[in-house]
Amino acid sequence: MEFKTRVATIEDLQSLIEIEKNSTPTLIYIEDNAKFFFEETPGEIFVVDYGDGSLIGMGRYSTLPDGSGWLETLRVHKDYQGMGAGKLIYKDYLEYGKKQNAPAIRMYTERYNDTSKGLAELMHFSLAAELANFDIELKGDLLGEFKFQKVTSLDELDIPKIKSEWGKLISLNRTFYEVNEKNLQWFIDEGMVYKYGDNLLILGARMLKDRGLFIALALGDLEFIAKSAMIKANEMGAKKLTAIFPKENEEYKELLRNMNYNEIYNLLVMEYIL
Repeated sequence: MEFKTRVATIEDLQSLIEIEKNSTPTLIYIEDNAKFFFEETPGEIFVVDYGDGSLIGMGRYSTLPDGSGWLETLRVHKDYQGMGAGKLIYKDYLEYGKKQNAPAIRMYTERYNDTSKGLAELMHFSLAAELANFDIELKGDLLGEFKFQKVTSLDELDIPKIKSEWGKLISLNRTFYEVNEKNLQWFIDEGMVYKYGDNLLILGARMLKDRGLFIALALGDLEFIAKSAMIKANEMGAKKLTAIFPKENEEYKELLRNMNYNEIYNLLVMEYIL
């Protein structure tokens, strides 16, 4: 049989669910996220057909607000891994990104996942950043007042300062956005950007909000921001709060350790500049 690729439709959903359960049984979300992927966010899911109509792999290309591509949910059935299915999906990713005039295409993988990183490098992606990854379960009431106010205009943000003091990328749901006007405007429009004095916080989720929220950016008094984010996330009914940030930020790491956050494996962001 010769593998073939095509664009998925909602009728393929059950096959996509089965591929995910087989390939990444500890990372399941395509079923809960089907409406978001098929109806609510621009992009396509590409699938690999074994050649007889049965599906053995999939991968989602999502278009971010600045036009860049984000690669996610790359899954290949265990029986067919290492046979070129993932590479075929990457080729579709790149062709689609070029047609969309994407300025860049990015993906992430875990620091320990040499196979995923190796495939990205084979397709000429290079390392853009390495990020620390912390989370905490939110239990019970958290005392305190959330003093931040929502930012309503880009004029309230110092973008060069954000880039120099935070870094190139900010993350929601392990989706990484470049710090630029178009992406920050989207965060503002979604009501996720907050300021209090010299403190800046981006808090929210791109999808699956019931599973948890993300501190996408924290600049200023980190302890005050982290505690405020926990208060707000708890008010919003979040079960978990995750913070992903440049691994070089040792002050933030130490603070979160002292606040009993769980320190998870680092994440690597790979990118292809078009």
